[in-house]
Amino acid sequence: MKILMLSKACLVGPYQKKVEEISRFSDVEMLLLVPESWKGDGREQKLERQHINGYEIKTSRIIMNGHFHLHFYPWLSQVIHRFRPDIFHIDEEPYNLATGQAVALAKRHNICPIFFSWQNLDKRYPPPFNWIERYCLKHSHAIAGSKAAGQVLQSHGFKNALEIIPQFGVDPEIFRPNECKSKSADFVIGFAGRVTPEKGIRVLIEALKICGSGFTLRIAGDGPLTPEFLANGVQAELMGHITADRMPDYLRTLDVLVLPSIPSSRWKEQFGRVLVEAMSCGVPVIGSDSGEIPHVIGDAGLITPAGDPKQLAAALKRLKDDEKLASKFKEAGRNRATSEFSHRSIALETVRFYRRLMLEKG
Repeated sequence: MKILMLSKACLVGPYQKKVEEISRFSDVEMLLLVPESWKGDGREQKLERQHINGYEIKTSRIIMNGHFHLHFYPWLSQVIHRFRPDIFHIDEEPYNLATGQAVALAKRHNICPIFFSWQNLDKRYPPPFNWIERYCLKHSHAIAGSKAAGQVLQSHGFKNALEIIPQFGVDPEIFRPNECKSKSADFVIGFAGRVTPEKGIRVLIEALKICGSGFTLRIAGDGPLTPEFLANGVQAELMGHITADRMPDYLRTLDVLVLPSIPSSRWKEQFGRVLVEAMSCGVPVIGSDSGEIPHVIGDAGLITPAGDPKQLAAALKRLKDDEKLASKFKEAGRNRATSEFSHRSIALETVRFYRRLMLEKG
């Protein structure tokens, strides 16, 4: 099978590990196409060549760089013509212009297209995006990152082949426990991500006030609510944005990783990748009941009601005081991350889907 994968996310070096794992299968020949760079959240992500064994990677010019819905690739037709793939794996939502462009080209060249979707809310889009979505749902197969995302696709009329597979996994060899972790005087709580209201930052601040002394918050990320930690007198270490290659070392300094996201009418947590990374590092996790978080954590941590600082504070105190429970979560998290969310397991499920589509195509 010749697979063409289009993915701006794979500019990030660690995410290339999934492509490398897919390419290990003897019946797969892979070409990964990425933009020259991607501009988002005030940063420009350039290509990091970290996991590039067993497949070819090419860069392409991109139009409307940084515009999630409107970007597209002017030389995509030439790439398809030269490589002649059997399957075109498009790492984009079905309502994006780049996805519509890719599916239309795949249909023209008798190639089997697959798009990817995280969208777990039943949103309806204005023209032309609803037209693009309708076209892609009719003429493409799909991978959804969660059951909720798959249900949204089906509620929009999607009837083609569908698999539920997270977009990217974790490398257990890189995100591994630290057996020699030095014991801090305080119980170290980690938060990694954008410091925004929907991520539950204010809930976390109130929970820390309830907890009192003996707790330190270590924040990997930045955002508009960062100053509130200082204004509220919370014991916090503000580390700013941490690159993907530094994330394992950061996680291994923690006693617990917290993701207290709050759902809204327009957003709820689609996955919570940092949870899986922490679990793989043997760090217990606490998450809210927003979106996909409870399904990701499973038996590897604690779930608290979204927006409830008292329940979050109680969970933090419980983990601090119960070393046996913390040890149980460390082991369960590591096992769950390795078996359910590793790049290898996600690659295996993806290749199985490729093979199924090839058989159906005949």
